[in-house]
Amino acid sequence: MRCSPSATATRPSPSHYQQAVHLDPTLGAAWDALLRRADRAGDANRIGQYLQARAEKAASNRTRAQAYVELARYREQRLGDGPGALEAYE
Repeated sequence: MRCSPSATATRPSPSHYQQAVHLDPTLGAAWDALLRRADRAGDANRIGQYLQARAEKAASNRTRAQAYVELARYREQRLGDGPGALEAYE
């Protein structure tokens, strides 16, 4: 009996994704994977850290602005942190 490659493949660990975004901060899929894992774990602090880091390391002004808006919305809607949201908008 042969196993399919997907049955034997392991999922990348969070450290692999962290290394990926460290080497290339424009890797949106790696940021998304980190955010999904943190969300599944219910780790609000880590989600905030990832959103902040993604905004700080954005490659263009437009991408940076979009990331800070996402961070502000997260702080306001999920954390109820109005001052933190305002800080992200600034």
